[in-house]
Amino acid sequence: MKKLLVGVAALGLIFITSCREAEEGMNDAKQGMEEATKSVEDGMNEAGEAIKDGANEAGKALNEAGNSIKDSANEGMEAMKDGANEAGNAVKDVAKDGMDKTGKAADDAASKAKEAKDKVTANLKKKMNGN
Repeated sequence: MKKLLVGVAALGLIFITSCREAEEGMNDAKQGMEEATKSVEDGMNEAGEAIKDGANEAGKALNEAGNSIKDSANEGMEAMKDGANEAGNAVKDVAKDGMDKTGKAADDAASKAKEAKDKVTANLKKKMNGN
C-alpha cells in the first residue's frame, strides 16, 4: 500500500508540476498577446498620426495652390485694368487730338471765309465807286 501511496503522490507531484508549467506557459502566452496587442496599438497610432500629418500637409499644399491661383487672378485683373486704362487714355488722347485738329481746321476755314468775304466786299465797293 505504501508503494501505491508513493506512486499516487508521485503522480500528484507530476500533475502539479505539469499544471504549473502549463500555467506558466499560459502566462507567457498571455504576456505575449498583451505585448502583441500593445505593438499593434502603437503601430495603429503611428499610422493614424502619419495619415493625419499627410492630410495636414495636403491641406497646406491645397491652400498654397489656392492662394497662388488667387494671386495670379488678381495680377491678371490688375494687368487687364491697367491695359484698359491705357487703352482708354490712348482713345482719349486720339479724340482730343482729333478735336484740336477739327477746331483748328474750323478756325482756318472761318479765317479763309472772312478773307474771302473781305475781298468780295472790297471788290463790290470798288465796282460801286466806279473803279
